[in-house]
Amino acid sequence: MPEDYDDADEPITGQGVRETIERLMADHVPPTDTTEDDPDPRRYVDDLGRSWHNASTLEQRTESHIRGRLAKGDVMFYPASAFDWGPIRDFAGDCSTFIYCDWKQTPNDFDHAMLQVPQQNPALNCLRCNYAEARPFNPYALFAGDPVDPLRFATQEDFERLRGRYEAEQDGAREAWGRWIPALSVVDGMARPIEIVYLCAEGVSAYIGLFRAQKRTPRVLCIKNCGDGFGGNWTAFYRWNEPLGRVVEVSLREDGLAPEYVVTEREDFDWPWHPEGRQRYRLHPH
Repeated sequence: MPEDYDDADEPITGQGVRETIERLMADHVPPTDTTEDDPDPRRYVDDLGRSWHNASTLEQRTESHIRGRLAKGDVMFYPASAFDWGPIRDFAGDCSTFIYCDWKQTPNDFDHAMLQVPQQNPALNCLRCNYAEARPFNPYALFAGDPVDPLRFATQEDFERLRGRYEAEQDGAREAWGRWIPALSVVDGMARPIEIVYLCAEGVSAYIGLFRAQKRTPRVLCIKNCGDGFGGNWTAFYRWNEPLGRVVEVSLREDGLAPEYVVTEREDFDWPWHPEGRQRYRLHPH
């Protein structure tokens, strides 16, 4: 990471994100890849402004923009994520949009976590510049139809066990909210624009609404925080026969769609993905 990035840590507001990115690109940021798949950040900001111009409200503009990012496909989805920013550092070369999802967090929790990002993850230095550009939105506006009860995907033998856990966790869930925030990350010496989308929503329902119901799939599915033990989730994401695995299985069987990679730290992960060592994670290419 160039030391000159330290010059870019002052907060910005309003129109300042554009000027800051222009300054970074002119003075500090390494050369950028200008292919269509990885656009120059200047053009990226211009395109972003044009796409928002025709929508009627800021929230609707944000939702419209995120839907466009979902359609592009280079997405990481991370349910029950809390504020684990590490995967962004390690997968910014694979994805440009990172969807975090956790129904236990509040907007204040998010604001506090964002303030910690530069210390936790220097590769996301430019979040310090763009933090004031965070935009609220309604997460359910991104779903295809109403949220689906994830218990519909529980097996008959697991239904009662999972229903009790789900209802207990649902009682402690926060009111739905969402935040979008732009950033720059540096990948292999290149400045790359990325976007973080944070949803306060249940993870299996969000996967259905964002991907399964729209015949899409994330490129990377991160289920690091995937256990169902004390203090964990109501369902174990790493088990192929529990609701999240069964949703992915239906998408694979009916539409031929499945994440290219599944990221987990569980040795007992039993999805039919083949393990491959990579960095600190157990990465399972499909």
